[in-house]
Amino acid sequence: MKVLLLGEFSALHKNLKEGLDALCHEAVIASTGDGWKNVPRDIDLDSRFPSFVGKVHRRIKPLLLINEMEGFDVVQLMNPFIFFKKIFKYDYFFEKIISNNGQFFMLGAGDDAYFWRHGKKVLEYGPFEDFLKYDSKTKSYFMETDKAYKFNASLVSRAK
Repeated sequence: MKVLLLGEFSALHKNLKEGLDALCHEAVIASTGDGWKNVPRDIDLDSRFPSFVGKVHRRIKPLLLINEMEGFDVVQLMNPFIFFKKIFKYDYFFEKIISNNGQFFMLGAGDDAYFWRHGKKVLEYGPFEDFLKYDSKTKSYFMETDKAYKFNASLVSRAK
């Protein structure tokens, strides 16, 4: 079985790939390496260019490499927001990923709009207030918006 592991979060996909490879499956990781962690990957979606050029390159590179992410039996997406950026054709990207591969799954790891909307209501403790106060130093976060939730829901509705 050919498996595309799309995105990374604390080497979760790296470890899953090792297990799938040991079971004689072909697993390929396409990610940016999860920021400063620089987790190993097979298809590098990050940019080595600095500043503005790097930002533009990070938005173009996944589109340039999309053909390398086709023909898999299974695709597992780490988080729908790995490509949700201004000036990126994320609708086109995900449409190609979903339509040119077999089954499409989403993993509940990291944070996404579902986590922010529903987790805040049901979890006794969560990182929400501390993240806003200490990390982002803002009163709100994009993941709390209706736009983020709608995008998240559109991919969840297409996942197994």
